[in-house]
Amino acid sequence: MELKKIAQDADDDFRNGNFESAINAYKLILEKVPNNPKVLSNMGNCYFNIGNSDEAIEYLNRAISLSNDPIYKIYLGQIYYKLDNLILTKKLYESALVHKNLPKKYIAFHTLGDINKRLSDIPNSIKCYENALAEKHDYVPSLVNLGNIYKEKKSSDYIKAEDFYLLAIKASPKLLSAYPHLMDFYEKTNQLAKLKDLINQAPKEVRDLKPFLLYEAIFFYRESSFKKSLNLLNKIGKIDSSKREFFQLESRRLNLIAKCNDKIGNYSDAFIFFKKANDYYYLNQPNKDIRKERFQKIITNRLKFYSSTMIDKKITEMNSQEEPVFIIGFPRSGTTLIDNILSSHSSISCIEEKPFIRRMISRNSQDISDPSYILNTKSEEFLKANKLYLDEIKKYDGDSRICIDRHPFNTVYIGDILFHFPKAKIIFMIRHPMDCVLSSYMQYFKLSSATAGLIDLGDTASTYIDMMKMWEICKEKFEINFLEIKYEDLVNNFKDTTEILLDFLGCDWEESINNFYDRAKNKRINTASYDQVIKPIYNNSIGKWENYSVHLSPIESNLAGWVKRFNY
Repeated sequence: MELKKIAQDADDDFRNGNFESAINAYKLILEKVPNNPKVLSNMGNCYFNIGNSDEAIEYLNRAISLSNDPIYKIYLGQIYYKLDNLILTKKLYESALVHKNLPKKYIAFHTLGDINKRLSDIPNSIKCYENALAEKHDYVPSLVNLGNIYKEKKSSDYIKAEDFYLLAIKASPKLLSAYPHLMDFYEKTNQLAKLKDLINQAPKEVRDLKPFLLYEAIFFYRESSFKKSLNLLNKIGKIDSSKREFFQLESRRLNLIAKCNDKIGNYSDAFIFFKKANDYYYLNQPNKDIRKERFQKIITNRLKFYSSTMIDKKITEMNSQEEPVFIIGFPRSGTTLIDNILSSHSSISCIEEKPFIRRMISRNSQDISDPSYILNTKSEEFLKANKLYLDEIKKYDGDSRICIDRHPFNTVYIGDILFHFPKAKIIFMIRHPMDCVLSSYMQYFKLSSATAGLIDLGDTASTYIDMMKMWEICKEKFEINFLEIKYEDLVNNFKDTTEILLDFLGCDWEESINNFYDRAKNKRINTASYDQVIKPIYNNSIGKWENYSVHLSPIESNLAGWVKRFNY
């Protein structure tokens, strides 16, 4: 058989997925023409498709050594990408993109954008997606991914997300890709009128798809049409969340079924579905590095350290005179509510859940879970870390006289904060322990090592207990300038409690505070409470745990001491 016919048959087998047959044919060709880069490349791809990565890499490297064609670097990069070797993938794609003759450069730029995003290099990720659009202005994947990046930004740039999603829909109106992301953007930013218009205007081909229908059900829930939402959710059925970008949709559907049942008083069904949603969310997360044990180690080590360490002498060495303000407490204790109330004051701004404290600690500690750096760090190094923190705060506080750092999980780092800033002001939010734990368990949080500890009811109660212990230990060890505020007092006695808060901060009452929720409607709320703090004060979340008392019996005795401690 002549070589040309063997090559044609081999290429046909390769295209049709008959990789073993193609390999045998390519071997015959290479016996005659051992340095043919195209055949070597195809051999590499065949070997990768049958699970032999080593042979695949060897053949593609031979092809690259024999040819300047950048496509072979792309092929090898694709293999490394699938093997999760992002650094080598990035180098190969960057090298290939230098060549002017690379076909469909927009796809390579887009993939490089994905790589940079996974490497947490967001500026370069944005640049790569923009380069892809410079090559092909209506390339939907890059438009959607840029929208996703801006949607996640905790700054005013987040509004750019809408434009990118709309451009993607304009480019391909019958493609699902951009719709769920834009619907999520409208819902998370409380733009329900725009969400309704998008639902009504989308083509039928899109409206019948499950991810789209889920957001239609979310819209009904936000409009308080709970039974309508529940009926649609049951009609949708299980959503295939195998795609990385949509992995959370089924857990969100289950969570929404639970919330609808809660609203209509079907508490047993609600609790069952909250558990299903949490279990599904944790088990199907694509990022296997997210583990609750990491955050638990941070808490455990600090409890041990602050319980046993003599810290008085170390504190007196610090000469920091700054008085930064912090709002802390357990998640769902009312920290977001108090943030939005105080932010409606003309002299106050709040920063939502930024990792500034972790970065400050990392300035002198190689391991965030090990607090012993405190004993080994000189006071001047503490002051350098303080400056790092204060400089970051200044980027966000605008012209406000008082800037407040709000992050409930900073409760774990309260001792570290007080070592750096002995004169800090601390606002500590308290809520009935049973309500606080239940609400955290029921909430659909973005998954992290910290929120992973809120997936299981028992873990949630244990995390609550440890964080409260942390606060109590630090109150004994430090002279803290603090104010404890009960969520229930804020709800039932709004003005008097808010005036106590303002007095603590050295501010007078302003009438704008009465309508704090109107201001909240016009800004991005970057926490799980985004849909609640845009409403006037309501008290139907107080004592909610009693509706679930039969389900909470396993943790009730564990929390009883804290119920008594906080006088509930």
